[in-house]
Amino acid sequence: MRIIHPVSGAVAESREQRSQLQNKRIAFKRLVETKEFKIWHKIKEASALQGINDIDREVEKQMQSKYLKIETYTPI
Repeated sequence: MRIIHPVSGAVAESREQRSQLQNKRIAFKRLVETKEFKIWHKIKEASALQGINDIDREVEKQMQSKYLKIETYTPI
């Protein structure tokens, strides 16, 4: 399972588990822990202090599935 957050450039993967859902959860946790995502998040927080009304709403918007590219790998 690979999750890509194009806005920040963050990418995370997980292939350890047999369950696709478990791999998705692990990959998402790894995505949030990436340097690229943390930098993006800090920029968003700083922007909020300078004028974005609701940072939580903006972050939630960017984390919607339409902004994430989720790839699955099925071995042949």
